[in-house]
Amino acid sequence: MSLGRVYNADPLVGMKGLVSGQASIRNGARLVCSQYTGTKVLPFRTFGVTARLEKDGMVYMGTGVAPMATSGGVREPEAVKDFGLAKSHLARLEERLNRGDKNLLNPFDVEDAVMEVDAVLAKERGLKAARPTSGIGSEVAIASTIALLDAQAAYYGIPTALAMRAVLLNLQGKKMDTDGLIAPLPKFNILNFGVHSGTKRPDGLPYIWIQETKVAPIGAKNFEEAVYMGTQVLEKLIKIVGVDNIGFEAGISPAFTSPEQVYEFTAKAIDQAGLSGKVVIAADGAVSEFSDPVQPGSDKFEYRLYPGEKALDAEGMIKFWEQMVQRYPIISIEDGMNSEDTVGWKMLMKSLGGKREIQGDDIFVTDPDEIRRLAGCANSVLIKPNQAGTIVRTLKAIAVARELGYTISPSHRSGKVPGGYGMIPELCIGTQAEWLKPGAPRRERAGFDNNVMTIIDELKMLGINIGYAGKQVAERFHI
Repeated sequence: MSLGRVYNADPLVGMKGLVSGQASIRNGARLVCSQYTGTKVLPFRTFGVTARLEKDGMVYMGTGVAPMATSGGVREPEAVKDFGLAKSHLARLEERLNRGDKNLLNPFDVEDAVMEVDAVLAKERGLKAARPTSGIGSEVAIASTIALLDAQAAYYGIPTALAMRAVLLNLQGKKMDTDGLIAPLPKFNILNFGVHSGTKRPDGLPYIWIQETKVAPIGAKNFEEAVYMGTQVLEKLIKIVGVDNIGFEAGISPAFTSPEQVYEFTAKAIDQAGLSGKVVIAADGAVSEFSDPVQPGSDKFEYRLYPGEKALDAEGMIKFWEQMVQRYPIISIEDGMNSEDTVGWKMLMKSLGGKREIQGDDIFVTDPDEIRRLAGCANSVLIKPNQAGTIVRTLKAIAVARELGYTISPSHRSGKVPGGYGMIPELCIGTQAEWLKPGAPRRERAGFDNNVMTIIDELKMLGINIGYAGKQVAERFHI
């Protein structure tokens, strides 16, 4: 968050300055770190960085925070996860930044320095074919690059959201502007099952594998009303189900035994809140958690909706999603197929992609090269900055997604800190993201929603109008 900063009365001046490289600091960067406690029901270790830049007797500071424990997907960059090691890697980065050949006020020069240190550390650690930032550690890379961009935004007198916008527009080869900014449509996570379930069978397994069920206030007039609608639906659901046992994402985990039951009760809660037609359902299957190749090395996969169930093939899994979309007001399906089943993803797109959002998370891992390589597998990308590794790579992934015509959804992550990790609210508004994935609309997760509203107010005070993404998403996906 950037409250209290002195802003340039004309944000475009600062945006242009950020990417032009005209102003320069060639040394004097300081990076310090702390181990924070992140949030996600269970405590997580989180890596926090404060960046300090000094020029002409003035000091400019910024912060960035990232989880030290990620989901650990095999296609993600590695987090070093050890605070002492992460701290030493940050010191190596500080030393590289201060050699004097990099402009510390330019995010692209900072990016080059991070990737140079990453390559050296990957070699020293014996990592082969490592994803970018695995050497330095994904938490070190994203926290430090966000902190430095935040400090650069302070120097240029612009909100960090507009600094992100400036970098994205530069990557796209577009002129600087603040036109068409929107507040995202939130996907509020209200039901948690699968590996995120707070309720287990006697054998310790979840009742069903479908991981998350979210509600999207598509008919709200603005973001503020959207948050209120989300809380109303969750409140009704708790009353209907009669339990409030907390799942991993702060939603609830009743002992439901079928996906149909999940979506039926969600639709019932929407109706009892008086919001039918204004709030729709977004599914997150996290299907890679309950599917495997039929045999090692095979390109065919088998899927199980319940532990111990007879396996479905890809066609059976797609038929399930077709049935759910027909029965319930589902606008979006995230990770509806195994991340390695590219044939299945294309089949799902062919079946439902013309009228519903098919969103990729594990398949793309916020990697610009993977998003391009797998074009045609989805029409939307989940954006997790620590998967990309740096803030510039995050914005490169968004640029590729936009080139392909995809919607985007910046997302929280294990170990997140509202207002810190990934600056997710700033990223949403700065990139005109259609979606925000903030978790449940309560407890510590409300910090993300509140931050969005603060940023909206800041930008309004600078004379920048902010719309709401609900209507355009509804039109795009025919809801």
